[in-house]
Amino acid sequence: MNQIKPKKKLTYFIGCLFILAFTTCFFYVRAEIRYYSEFSYNLHSDYVYSFPQSFAVQIKLERDGFNWPKTEKPWDTAILKIAVRSDWSSILFKPFIEINYRGNISRQYFEKTAKGIRYLNLSRLFKSAQSLTSGSKITLRGHSVSWEQFTTELYLFKNVDLSKEKILVIAPHPDDAEIAAFGLYDNKDAYIVTITAGEDGKPRFKRFYQDKKEHAFFQGWIRTWDSITVPFWGGIPPERCINLGYFDGTLKTMFEKPLEKMVSVAGTSDLRTFRKYNLSDLTPKEASDAKWSNLVDDLSRILTQINPSVIVTPNPLTDAHPDHQFSTIALYEALQKTGITKGALYLYTIHDSFSSRWPFGHAFSLVSLPPYFSKMPLFDKIYSHHLNENTFIRKLFALDDMHGFRSIYFLKLSEYNNLILTIIQSAYLQWKTVLQARKYLRFDELFFVSPMEKAAFLREEFLKSSFNPLKESNDVDEKSLNVSALKKTEE
Repeated sequence: MNQIKPKKKLTYFIGCLFILAFTTCFFYVRAEIRYYSEFSYNLHSDYVYSFPQSFAVQIKLERDGFNWPKTEKPWDTAILKIAVRSDWSSILFKPFIEINYRGNISRQYFEKTAKGIRYLNLSRLFKSAQSLTSGSKITLRGHSVSWEQFTTELYLFKNVDLSKEKILVIAPHPDDAEIAAFGLYDNKDAYIVTITAGEDGKPRFKRFYQDKKEHAFFQGWIRTWDSITVPFWGGIPPERCINLGYFDGTLKTMFEKPLEKMVSVAGTSDLRTFRKYNLSDLTPKEASDAKWSNLVDDLSRILTQINPSVIVTPNPLTDAHPDHQFSTIALYEALQKTGITKGALYLYTIHDSFSSRWPFGHAFSLVSLPPYFSKMPLFDKIYSHHLNENTFIRKLFALDDMHGFRSIYFLKLSEYNNLILTIIQSAYLQWKTVLQARKYLRFDELFFVSPMEKAAFLREEFLKSSFNPLKESNDVDEKSLNVSALKKTEE
């Protein structure tokens, strides 16, 4: 037998190393191109925020952190204005700032290569508010990022005690309430109204149902049940959860064509198709067509019956998904119709208008303020709701129960007796679940707070913007805010 000569062995070894290095570089460059394509603004642009109802305190930001100022007024949310500058290593590693107070450590991530004005969410310090006295040292440590040492503002907000409020959560699709506000509604006097059945979007069960209509019906049925039953993880029984059964992906068209009756991809125009699974007495009794006026009427009746003091709903000016935007627009019109003006709107964002990467960083890290470029005060306060460990664990299991949060099954039924294919399927599902968890498994839930009496004004501001997010900024030009290039986010 001929033996391979040492020189040939070396050549083969070098060739393998070259192929490995080339493959690694190829996938790295591909991943980086995809990463930066998910931002529709210049990463060196300053965020532009205005906080009209904050208590602003000046602090001296040093190289290793700052001393907590004297704060006589009560607060629950703390936001620090900071000017960051990423170093060269942020090309390889996600930059973050580590916040340390007496061994309680948390992290907030930023965009790769970020530069300019950003905001640190320090609200988790509220847990230590009793020991947080004037002069207490808050240590900051940057990883692939530094900050300017200057006198800046710490913005403090005080919101209402939600344990004493009647809360209505508006979810455009099943699982939106859990992603955005599980901790907020957990074991409170709360109701959850889901607008659509979530039957469209990613075909998660296509290997079980080949026909598109059959698949949409099954997906809508199972996700409707999710929206009714999963909130029980947060102490909200099915009698307080309503799915109105409107059709996924149709709300913007309903608004633009108010006289036209919508038809689901499941092949039905009857709202009873999915609405019939409700167990709540609040469910509209009469059948209605999927029209805009009927959606506003349904929400008006629910508002009148519940009379909430806090409404949690998507922020149409920062959330890019059309169903999210027009769920809130329908709510605004229902508020005008019922004449309800007392109370607060807690506006959340799931599909950020400027970057599908937000919230930045890994699971368990802090939720940062989203990219924002308007000096117009379209909200009054910020509320960062912190989840304790027990609530966080139940949120994790609630999301795991949501079939829309899970990954797509790609094996046919007959293929599950193949061990190798089953292992591949399991690995794929785990990987996709980790990607979902990166964005949504956080110890904080972030809301823009505005009074209900501003509903009409906020509606007009959204419509004036031609359904695009905020564009007013002295620091960001129109090209860097090319929001129209964002693709519709799939639910």
